[in-house]
Amino acid sequence: MGYFILLGVIILIYAINYIYEKKKDAKILTTTVTARVIAKRMPSLGRAGSDYFVTFELESGERIELNVSGSQYGLCMEGDDGILKHKEGKTFVSFERIIDK
Repeated sequence: MGYFILLGVIILIYAINYIYEKKKDAKILTTTVTARVIAKRMPSLGRAGSDYFVTFELESGERIELNVSGSQYGLCMEGDDGILKHKEGKTFVSFERIIDK
């Protein structure tokens, strides 16, 4: 019985922390900039997981690497120019390619 109480308390603490982090992240302003996809990488074959990373070069020359979803990873190609939305260079929001006509 004591183990269930302890497990419940641990789950409650994680839930409260998750909600707090989501609220804190929601308050961070989204930055929109012109950027170019410089590089892409994913975990080594020996590692399980679905972490995909894309390095963007911002119009200021600064480079940032952001964790993206697998579908977004597949849509980005090195050399693509577009509009990047991110939160403080830590959280990827979106990348829309600029297509020249």
